[in-house]
Amino acid sequence: YKRQTQSTGAEVVSKSFYETRKAKGLPSDTFHILPTNETPRSYGATLLFGSSLAERRVLLGKICDAMVIIEGGPGTSEEAHFAQSVNALLIPIASTGGCASGMFQAPRYTKPSQISDQDWISLSDPNVDPNRTAKVVGKIIDQCFN
Repeated sequence: YKRQTQSTGAEVVSKSFYETRKAKGLPSDTFHILPTNETPRSYGATLLFGSSLAERRVLLGKICDAMVIIEGGPGTSEEAHFAQSVNALLIPIASTGGCASGMFQAPRYTKPSQISDQDWISLSDPNVDPNRTAKVVGKIIDQCFN
């Protein structure tokens, strides 16, 4: 299993991820999948696919093994449904609202059996420190894929 990060939407999150990995001397593993009419990002690798966001959403949703959902709108909900259709792990940071909290006809999020109730519930708590949330997300990914 090789981890790669595909970034959509949340520009601040993906850039922070990229810069943190770079500062630690790690490979960035940051990929942006964008429609062919979009401008490539200035960091990470940009992969151009499809002539619209709708076409790109189909691809993104069907190629991911895991999707961390931070807020998000109707497009994120659509991507999450495609990802769920191929049994990808969906990790909603529900405390951020939007699709992650179940809005926009989001898919039903199911806690993986190997994840503690406490860790899963912490993703919904807006009072949890963001660093703790990041650690919980990493722990969930590790427990589900290793």
